[in-house]
Amino acid sequence: MIKFHAFFLAAICLVMPAPAADWDTKDMRLTDYQSLPHLRVNTSIGLCYRFGSVSTDLNNDLQSYIYGLRVGRNLSADAAYFFSEYFGAGIDYSYFTASNYLESAVVSDPETGRLMGMGVMQDEIGLHAVGPAFLFGYLVGSGNMFLLLSLAPVKLIYGDKQLLMDKTFDIEGSTWGLHSRIAFDYRILQFLGLGIDVAHLYSPSVKLTVNGVSGAVKDKEPLGSMTYSVGLKFYL
Repeated sequence: MIKFHAFFLAAICLVMPAPAADWDTKDMRLTDYQSLPHLRVNTSIGLCYRFGSVSTDLNNDLQSYIYGLRVGRNLSADAAYFFSEYFGAGIDYSYFTASNYLESAVVSDPETGRLMGMGVMQDEIGLHAVGPAFLFGYLVGSGNMFLLLSLAPVKLIYGDKQLLMDKTFDIEGSTWGLHSRIAFDYRILQFLGLGIDVAHLYSPSVKLTVNGVSGAVKDKEPLGSMTYSVGLKFYL
């Protein structure tokens, strides 16, 4: 996993474009707060890895199935207004999604724990995170590179559409978490940039309900994660 993380960051650095030859760098040189774009909007997509151990009491197929649900796509969007040269505030939103399918699995009813038999198992997971964000920004070099740190207390809303054999279950839960992010922007135009983000989500395990009933067999789910993203940055 560590080798993959290093490869991801190295690959992004290699493909980051250089400024166009006819770009007037004098117009892009940002030296004070008045010349900074005060509003920054970010949209990005990436890979997300959710933390959490998997019971070794499960057979290999089920362990692989659960690990498959821990890795998924992450879409994020945030907007922040910088009210000083270094500090800003705004709103942070991200959405994690993952799914998996197992054709022949020994399944148990998540409401009662009773053995249902052998059949299809399918999960479609979605996790929303939204909250206010507080940012620190720092210009690097002549002003076309921007390093940002953000911290956001977020509301987490978890949902899992689960199919076991011919029966469906709605598994849901919500809690609070803390979303931190390091972002590096590279401006290619005065109003547009490319960038990479590395984000960490801290959260306690969420208590779950199954079809609206609490105290089910699957009563908790870990939501903490690490995300690696690339995206477009807009400066207004």
